[in-house]
Amino acid sequence: MIGIMAPEKGLRERKKEQTRAAIAHAAVGLFLERGYDHVSIADIAAAAGVAKMTVTNYFPAKEDLVISVGAAVVPDLAGVVRGRAPGETVLAALLRFVRAELDRRAEWTALHDGVTQFTRMSMASATLSEAFARRWDGLQADLAQALAENSGPGLPADAPAADGAGPRPDAPATGADAIPGGEMTLRIMKLLYHGEASETELAELSGWMTLDRVRAQIAAAQITGTLRTLTGANLIRQAAGLSADATAARSHAETTAAFEMLEAGLGRLYGSG
Repeated sequence: MIGIMAPEKGLRERKKEQTRAAIAHAAVGLFLERGYDHVSIADIAAAAGVAKMTVTNYFPAKEDLVISVGAAVVPDLAGVVRGRAPGETVLAALLRFVRAELDRRAEWTALHDGVTQFTRMSMASATLSEAFARRWDGLQADLAQALAENSGPGLPADAPAADGAGPRPDAPATGADAIPGGEMTLRIMKLLYHGEASETELAELSGWMTLDRVRAQIAAAQITGTLRTLTGANLIRQAAGLSADATAARSHAETTAAFEMLEAGLGRLYGSG
């Protein structure tokens, strides 16, 4: 049987990809050399050999030039939870994933030689630090939704919400329940840490927060906080001049210890039960 081959990209599309890559490459080179806050869009355009408008057409915000290159700085934890093997617990799947990422020296783990300069450049800019923090916030919100969908034997799927505050995550969508859980969780995080909300939004959010969902948000915060701590430890060792190979065993040991702690606290819902 002859397979159907995907059509090749057109010349125009390939040129657009090349232009985008050239702009990003030029920008990151300048950022590493001068510092993010000391490079203008005009500087980037000149280095890439394009007009300023071309830069902003491809990258509407200056921070997008770094975020697009550093897309691998956060892992898809929600995808790991949803795509785990039949019978595999949430925590087992996440531990398997993190170990594999350490073994392949994934950039987000910071067990990756050469990551220090890029990270130092990013951390030296408040704008970039906030941008990467927002990516982690989004990851945490998506993970919370995935956990709410996949609570373990400690919380039966047909049990009512223990606090009577509303329907379970798998109940028919009505009102606030029609909004994706990750988006709702992110709205709650923004409200708690970054600003105020209207009376209408407060009522909507409070009605959405069942016991199950609060548990999922707490678990997601613990898991992402754990991974950020592990990544920070790897980054500090990189900055101190230690290679990934020299510190891999230590990183694996820390990861195992961290997940033992998570299992002790979250195992009833998301682990061995």
